[in-house]
Parts: sequence; C-alpha cells; structure tokens
Amino acid sequence: MIGMVADIAYRMATLNPQLEADVIKQTEGIVLIDEIDLHLHPKWQREVVGRLLTTFPKVQFVASSHSPFIIQSLYGREDCLLWDLEKACPVNIESESIEDIAEDQQHVDMPQKSKRYLDMMAAAEAYYRRLHQVNDETDQELLQLRSRFDELSIPFSDDPAFAAQLKFERDSVLATKNK
Repeated sequence: MIGMVADIAYRMATLNPQLEADVIKQTEGIVLIDEIDLHLHPKWQREVVGRLLTTFPKVQFVASSHSPFIIQSLYGREDCLLWDLEKACPVNIESESIEDIAEDQQHVDMPQKSKRYLDMMAAAEAYYRRLHQVNDETDQELLQLRSRFDELSIPFSDDPAFAAQLKFERDSVLATKNK
C-alpha cells in the first residue's frame, strides 16, 4: 500500500512540478486498481478507500475487489459507486454485516461456516438419510451399504467424535434392521 501511494504521489510530482507542495491536493487523474484489497489485513481493507480519497482528493479511483470489508466501507459515502459487473448495474450499498454482504451480494452460502463444516454437514445428512431408508436389504446389500457409509465418513475421520457418532448410529440402525 505504501508503495502504491508513493508511486501515485511520485507520478503526480513528475507530471506537475509547477504545483510544488500542493501537487497531491491539486493533481487530477484516474487511477485503476485491480483487487484493491489484495494483501491487506481486513482492518486496512475497511480504511483503504477513505484514505485514498482523502489523500488524493481530485483523483478518481476505479478499483475491483472481492472483499466484503471493502463493500462495507462504502456505506454512506456519496463519492463512491459500487458496480456489479455480472448484472452491469450499480449496487445499492446497505449497512450490512460482513456475512450478509458475502451471502446477499457475493452469493456465498453460509459464510459464517467453513467449507469443511458444510461438507461434514452434507455428508452426515446423506449418511443419516440413507441409513434411515434401510428396510429389507439382503446381507450383501447391507455389506455394500456399510462400505458406503464408511466412504462417507472417511474425509472426516480426523474428528473422532463425528466419526464415532456416525459409526454408532450406523451400527444401531443396521442392528435393528438386521433382526
């Protein structure tokens, strides 16, 4: 960030030496920044737009970002426009939480949960759904089903409580169905 700001200021001074000490406040221009949030801590992401606009008041910045922190920082700013490239229209900037922005604007399902959590939940749901559909399967079908349940639980075998719960449920249900 320091390098980018210094580069903008240097170019202003080089192109407009006649402005001397007022060069940063008086130089007009357009600066394009791809992924303005790249390599910035979320705390800085919340401040970068405002600081750039304050530092270079006559510069128009056109920036891309995937950061909900950047989007959130634009709320209440009359000097900023958020543009949706997929819909080719401006986006109304609301006072929303990071999770709401990620879910509503960026279409991330359950952003407050990790991908691993969502995968575990989907595997457990598939596991239990199929387990409770067991009826009059043959011994061979039950062996195949037991193998399928083991496959579903393998990616989560590093979570012993989760694996034990799945195994216990499987053994309990199959024991009652096998009688």
